Formats: sequence, structure tokens, C-alpha cells
Amino acid sequence: MSSHTDNKVSSGEIKETADLLGKRIVLIDGHLLTRLMIRFDIGCRAEEVIHIKKPDEDFFDE
Repeated sequence: MSSHTDNKVSSGEIKETADLLGKRIVLIDGHLLTRLMIRFDIGCRAEEVIHIKKPDEDFFDE
């Protein structure tokens, strides 16, 4: 189960919630959340794909 909020939360509230759930809570900001979503392809889709090619040197071996 995951939850998110865009509000500021006090450290006391974080500890209280973690103790209540018996779990560790890791907070991340919106910038990191966006980077992780793009990196792991969650909640986004490719708009354009660019293929970068280089010569195959083995192809030209004699």
C-alpha cells in the first residue's frame, strides 16, 4: 500500500504514522517522484523514441 500527499507534514506526524503502521516511511519530494516515475515507466508513456546507431565494425571485417 502506498500513499502520497503534496502537503508539508511535520516530523511528529510522520513518526506517529510510522509507529501506527509498524512500517518505515520514506518521504520524497515531487521532483524525485517525477524522476522515479519516468525511470520506472509508471504513470507515463513514450511520446517519441530516438534510436541512436553506430557502425557495426564486425560487419566490415575482411
